[in-house]
Amino acid sequence: MDIEKIQKLLEIERDVGADYHFIVGKEWRMFGEKNKINAPLAYSAFEFRCAIEHIFLELYETLLRRKLNKKEIGYDFVKLKKALYKTQGQGKGAKEKLKRRFEFNRICAKFSDAPKTYWPAVIDIEQMQKYWSTLSEYCHSQAYEGDTWGDLKRVSDG
Repeated sequence: MDIEKIQKLLEIERDVGADYHFIVGKEWRMFGEKNKINAPLAYSAFEFRCAIEHIFLELYETLLRRKLNKKEIGYDFVKLKKALYKTQGQGKGAKEKLKRRFEFNRICAKFSDAPKTYWPAVIDIEQMQKYWSTLSEYCHSQAYEGDTWGDLKRVSDG
C-alpha cells in the first residue's frame, strides 16, 4: 500500500477551488482502486461532488458579474442549478439560451490567438447534475466490497 502518497495528500492545504477538489478526488480514486480499499472511493466521490458544486458557483458568479453574497454561497445544489438558468431570464428558453451562450463563447475563442487549453468549456449542466447524483450514491454507499470495487459494473459506470 502506498501510505506515503496518502500522507502527502493529507498534508496538502485544503482549498475551495474546483481544480483542487478534482485533483484530490482523482488521487483518492486511484489509491482506492489500486489497493482495493472501499473508503477512498467515498472520499473521491465527495471531492468530485465538491468540484462540480464549485464549478457551478464559479460559473454563477461569472454570469452575475459580481461577487456572490452569503445567501447565494449557501445555495444547495438544486437551487444553484436553478439560479444558473435564471441568469438567462425567466421561462422555458433559459436552459437553451445558456447552452447557446457557452457555445458562442467557444466559437469566439476559436478565432482568438488563445491556446486551445484556454478556450471556455461548453458545460452541460444537466449532465453535470447526473454526475453529481451518481457521486452522491457513492458518498453514501455501504462499506462492503461487493457494493464498491467488487461490483465491476458499478465501478465502470461511475
